[in-house]
Amino acid sequence: MEHLQETAFSDVRPITSRNIVYIFIVLLSIVFGILNFIVPSHYLAAILIMAVAAVILFLHPFAGLLVYQFIIIIQPGVIFPSLGLLHLERLMAIFLIISLIINIRLRRGRLIITDHKLLLFMMFFILSMLITIPVSYWPAQSLENVIEFLKNFAFILLIINILKTGRRLRIFVWEYLLLIGYMAASSLLAYKTGNVVEAQGIIRAHGLAGTDPNTLSATLGLSLPFHFMLFRLEKKKYLKALSVFIVIITVYTIILTGSRSGFLGLGTAVILSWWFLPGRFIRLFLLLTAGFAVIVLMPSQYQERYASIFSRERDASSQERIEVWKKGIRMFYDHPFLGVGTGAFGTANAEDYSEDRKSYLKAHNLYIQAAAELGIVGLAAFFSYVGAMLYYIRKYRKYIVDKFRKKTWSWGLLTAMQISTLALLVVGMFGHSLYRSNWFFYGALTMAMGLLLRNNRLEEEV
Repeated sequence: MEHLQETAFSDVRPITSRNIVYIFIVLLSIVFGILNFIVPSHYLAAILIMAVAAVILFLHPFAGLLVYQFIIIIQPGVIFPSLGLLHLERLMAIFLIISLIINIRLRRGRLIITDHKLLLFMMFFILSMLITIPVSYWPAQSLENVIEFLKNFAFILLIINILKTGRRLRIFVWEYLLLIGYMAASSLLAYKTGNVVEAQGIIRAHGLAGTDPNTLSATLGLSLPFHFMLFRLEKKKYLKALSVFIVIITVYTIILTGSRSGFLGLGTAVILSWWFLPGRFIRLFLLLTAGFAVIVLMPSQYQERYASIFSRERDASSQERIEVWKKGIRMFYDHPFLGVGTGAFGTANAEDYSEDRKSYLKAHNLYIQAAAELGIVGLAAFFSYVGAMLYYIRKYRKYIVDKFRKKTWSWGLLTAMQISTLALLVVGMFGHSLYRSNWFFYGALTMAMGLLLRNNRLEEEV
């Protein structure tokens, strides 16, 4: 009897992702056969394309992650308002998380949530944001700020759980660099065709998705260390050539944004990259030559704009920033422990810290923003996270050199993230970048790298 039971059930196979897809195709065929009599054919074609895409992304979460990164950076829902109604970013995140969980269950794996200590520091920062909501000057805004940040956190969890091979890591990083390159090229093209903004007396380039000049400049500048560090370590010649082209377009676009903080960030990223690369004296000569050429060829309105960085005379914009810094320091003194609420700096400024007229101007300083909005708790949480990230980046860089006896592509990636993080800390003196996604994107890549090294999955890819 036991033998018959074993025979009867020996051919029964567990449900796999392939079986689910087969069932889905059969059901979809039946549904489409019925709808063919009701719905116009072009609508059916569009639905079919979306269904096929959903199947592909279900079978390959990594492909879904690449699509998700495209949606986050390019923002098609903003560029094309009709797509905005679909909430592509939110739908893609939900679909990817469900797909990932199902695939992990089917493969008898597990979801990685707290395998890395750096993630705990990140959760501490999220907690510091949450506890400010009840005491916030604008609780609804603070809640929305936390929800927006949780979208970044979902992206981080997806990166950690999906980038499980060195090859995936390389593809993901190069997609990021290509998308930022597209952002620079599209902004430059928009500038040349008259799609610009006028502010502080100059014409300024901005992003197609509504990205303001300062944010666009910072985003582009933070990508440059990746090109500088990976260029000499990348073996594919076409990627090297593409990298040079993207750097030229990126630097030109940064200049056209007219962003003084972005220009300082560009200089910081270049100098730090020069310091980390070998052959410093030769590169210094090339750096000075390139810098001189950029200044000479720069249109006069931008020359005057960037020269004002070193001028003792303060323009209206600089004076306003100094005044808002003073207000931010007062906010910290008045609310030292939990601050005025995450994302509520502008509201607090208008309600309690404006005298003649209400001003909703934001902090324009990372350190003042962190202290004023989150208090001592948030300051400790954020800078503990940044310090931990820099610690692990340095630790993994040393481990890679010791293990492979050379500086590899992965070493270059870690170094680029270290440089960009340091540049963010410098530029943070002139920008309210506390919740900027780069901080946490670099942390996600650092954690993914650490898990790859721990599991020996990086060897054939470096």
